[in-house]
Amino acid sequence: MEDSEWAQDELPEVLALIGPDTLSILGSILADPTRNHWTHATAIESIGKVALQRPETCAKAVNLLIEQMKRMEELPSFAEDDYELNAFMIISLTRLKAQEALPVIERAFKAEHVDEMITGPWELTQKEFGLITQEEFDQLYPPSPPFSLFESFASKFDDREPPSPFNPSTTGKSKYKNLATTKKTKQKMAQKSRKKNRKH
Repeated sequence: MEDSEWAQDELPEVLALIGPDTLSILGSILADPTRNHWTHATAIESIGKVALQRPETCAKAVNLLIEQMKRMEELPSFAEDDYELNAFMIISLTRLKAQEALPVIERAFKAEHVDEMITGPWELTQKEFGLITQEEFDQLYPPSPPFSLFESFASKFDDREPPSPFNPSTTGKSKYKNLATTKKTKQKMAQKSRKKNRKH
């Protein structure tokens, strides 16, 4: 898997169409520590999409993601990319409603080994699994008021970061951005930062 925009955006869809035979390969890629961050991220999304399109593969896909999260628990230290990968795996496991993954997911949140800018807090995952109600979640994270027209307009002209994929005011709708969208946002932010550094 190349670290390219095509691979990140299209490869998960292609592999999902190929079907169950890709899971073993994807699992090996995910477990390979020599692979780069975006290759791992693409493998995670691909595993999730295969399972969604081929329900008979769901158990195997879930096990691959759980085992990788367990391997990451053994890391001596966490890099920024590791927090993101845990977040991506949690999103995939949540979409698959993998109840058996809840213990390892909870441990990751409790250890603060999750990029919550991607997933939202542990309580949001609990809500998605039906462990707490929408009302209970709203008590912890009251819905934020919508941006004013001025704030929305002004944001087009400054360098503020784009809003987080997690927003309590949208928890009744679609909670999670597509992983490719999240990856693109982070890449664009990194490119913008590099351009600024070259100017100085």
